[in-house]
Amino acid sequence: MEKKYPEFCSFWFLTGLFFAFLLGFNTAAHMSFVLAFEFPVGPSFRPVAQLHGHVQLLGWTAFFIFGVSIYFLPRQASAPIGEKKKFQWLVFSLLTLGLLARIASHTLFAILPKSSLPYLTYLSFFGSLLEFLAILLVLGFYLFVFHRRTPSQSTTLPPLYPLLGLVLLGFLLYGGVHLFLTFQLLGKTTRLLPHKLLQIANNIYLLWVLLPICFAFSLRLLPLYLRLPSPQWWKGWMGCFYLPLALLSTLGEELHWEALHHLGGMGRALFFLAFTLGLDVLTRFRSPWVEASPVKRKDREKKARPKYPDYGEFGHFEWYIYTAYASLVFAALLEIANGVAFFLRHSSLLPWDVVRHIYFLGFVSFLIFGVGARMLPGLSGQKALRWPKLSDFTFFLLLLALLGRVFHISFVQLFQLDFSLFRYLFGLSGLFGMVATLFFFINLAGTFWQRKKKNGTLP
Repeated sequence: MEKKYPEFCSFWFLTGLFFAFLLGFNTAAHMSFVLAFEFPVGPSFRPVAQLHGHVQLLGWTAFFIFGVSIYFLPRQASAPIGEKKKFQWLVFSLLTLGLLARIASHTLFAILPKSSLPYLTYLSFFGSLLEFLAILLVLGFYLFVFHRRTPSQSTTLPPLYPLLGLVLLGFLLYGGVHLFLTFQLLGKTTRLLPHKLLQIANNIYLLWVLLPICFAFSLRLLPLYLRLPSPQWWKGWMGCFYLPLALLSTLGEELHWEALHHLGGMGRALFFLAFTLGLDVLTRFRSPWVEASPVKRKDREKKARPKYPDYGEFGHFEWYIYTAYASLVFAALLEIANGVAFFLRHSSLLPWDVVRHIYFLGFVSFLIFGVGARMLPGLSGQKALRWPKLSDFTFFLLLLALLGRVFHISFVQLFQLDFSLFRYLFGLSGLFGMVATLFFFINLAGTFWQRKKKNGTLP
């Protein structure tokens, strides 16, 4: 009997990019332009800022995480659970409708009079409820796959259990906090969700969901794509160290214990540095796994790129990945410096908002762009990215967005210097991110369209 696994569905990735372009980086472009060129901040600014954060997290990254996980996880677990196309459509529909309801309510919060707000709070709560249901279904899917796995054939998955378990817990907490916050607003005339709890939810999503899932996929994919050393150095118990570090930082923020918050941040940063060194993605100290493999590989007629197993058909996707891990190291060093400054009773070098954006835009987004450009064509049945050169150009746009978001605030904070060039970069950083996302969308859509022409249907 043929073993069947979930189908590849391109709608996850194209919809995630659509949300990122239309409302994630779009709102970022508006906010950075207003702040950089000192336009007056109106009453709609803070609702737009809250919308920006939610769309970037659950609208941009969650679609990629769910789409890849549903396809990838059963195969890694050797759990042939069927094609699950109806399940994918159900989760996708719940998450999309929930996000649209939240987007509509937050947008109307910003422009309608206060007398209309009590009615909109019900729309916001309904959207949160749909999002939470989608999260619960995906959590159930994870647990079902773990239960159905074939232990003798899924040796690569158990070392990732601590990281994946933290991802499940982070999703549950993030969705639960938003459900609670929108329930608290029912019938009220306020335009905003409580800022403190919302920040905690955002930090939980970043530290408990995004970073662990990035580490898990890095361990499984980057040794293959970049010819790094074998990931056998990673043991399951190592991931258990990360949970208390993330918990310390989150509890410190919640309880207003700054010492605990900085202690957790410093420990977390040391974990990031150790992980990057173990992966060997920036240092290249150790031999790649192919040199230690007992399998002798035949010489190919066409020579692959030096140090890489491809021929350039995916563009220079490695640029994104190296930038991602360089950003992770930079942010980790900043966290350590901020912690040392706190314990020496000095002010922080850079605010957490800047460090958080380095993690999200510098590490997570660059990693999604790079791994997506390399992985998604193959998952969709294609042998190459549709326009590899466009992917290279997109890299520079995304890099400008990162530099613009970080440089201006960094120089003002550290040196009290306000360079016009960096101010303009900051003001245009959201626009650069928008165009980069649009180009990535066009490239992936073109790649998936090739499969449609070949098979007659778009997956």
